[in-house]
Amino acid sequence: KADRLRLAELGESGKLKSVDTISVGEITNITQPVLTRLSSGRHLCVWSQLESDGQWDLMARLIGRRGKAALAKPIRLTAGGGNDIFPDVGTDRHGRVWVTWQNHEGNVARVFACHGSGDPIEWSNPIRVTEGEGGGDWKPRLAFGKEEEALIVFDSYRTGDFDLYLTRVSPDGSVREPIALAQTDRYEARGE
Repeated sequence: KADRLRLAELGESGKLKSVDTISVGEITNITQPVLTRLSSGRHLCVWSQLESDGQWDLMARLIGRRGKAALAKPIRLTAGGGNDIFPDVGTDRHGRVWVTWQNHEGNVARVFACHGSGDPIEWSNPIRVTEGEGGGDWKPRLAFGKEEEALIVFDSYRTGDFDLYLTRVSPDGSVREPIALAQTDRYEARGE
């Protein structure tokens, strides 16, 4: 059976009512849909889906104002080597939309990001945020500070156990050295 990613609204009765289908085609697996409101009042939905070539790639689709309909066709945000999973999406105070995700290739998990603006959204090239030291960096999450950069929190095994790190990524593609947020002998993961 194929997965379908659907748009729904919560009715006055407290029940969900299907409004539209976000995904297209016969996709066998869809995971981790995330949503952000754009400065235009529209929304952007990003998800990871298993493609026919066996790769997981990120897809995105615009949703109309007030969440009433899927617009245009889904676009593929990633198509490189490895599997692209665990996306997160957000819009900064300048109206720039950011996406971060985990890429898993060659037994190493790395964190990537990209950003876009305009209507239609013009996307930057992917930015490698981490190198996957010590086997990997996982499940990134976005936040924004007072500057123009995106703040990306991720868990990592770079010191031989799971710890939480934060790094800053600028729109020009520069990435600051990660700083440890939680680094003890305990299991610190999932910076949500």
